Amino acid sequence: VNTYFEPTFQLANLKAASAAQKIVISRLTCFIGSFNACCVGNSCSNTIVVTGTPRLLTWEVVLGELPTGLVMTSLNGGMALQVSGFPDTAGLYTFSLRTTDAVGVTQTKTYTMSIMEITTTLPDPVVGVAYSQQLEQNGGTGDLVWALASGTLPTGLALDEAGLLAGTPTDDGLFIFTVSVTNSGGTCTREYMLNVALACVAFNPLTYTLNNFPSLGVVIRNEAENG
Repeated sequence: VNTYFEPTFQLANLKAASAAQKIVISRLTCFIGSFNACCVGNSCSNTIVVTGTPRLLTWEVVLGELPTGLVMTSLNGGMALQVSGFPDTAGLYTFSLRTTDAVGVTQTKTYTMSIMEITTTLPDPVVGVAYSQQLEQNGGTGDLVWALASGTLPTGLALDEAGLLAGTPTDDGLFIFTVSVTNSGGTCTREYMLNVALACVAFNPLTYTLNNFPSLGVVIRNEAENG
């Protein structure tokens, strides 16, 4: 139960008359909010709210570390904490946050946060040539689902939920698209640009040399014909 109350207790004293003394009980009973997964290089923001006390709070990390690139900002007199920034290192981070109110009452809760990064570099496809690339990520845990978030894949290619981009391109051109990977904690995205090229036709070039210079012009001989 999230409560804050200021009861008055009657204290008995055998040597003195009974007296009323006011005792303040401050109870931090609930942290509301969680840390969704974020993506390396992308804007990231999560907010935690404390209920159960009207007192001003201070926040600190007492175990572990926040993901690098993120900072804490106290909101509403400490009744909320925003953790935001641009994370720069993928990984699974575990840390404990502690609040302290004006009379020294503390409460601590431990959180886990994923910083994800799609790490695959895609080579350019070629029209008519089979293409297969497995997308990979770092930092995400559990079941991962891949999807096309926006844009258009090269004609003939498809992306499945396991992150396999495969097929045979049929059209050349520049294709810009964004893929996403999602787990229970959140989603990470990355934009790609693929330049699909036409296949080159291989042939054996002929070599020509100047044979002689007759008075009426230049005679060119095909060496390939002479072995």
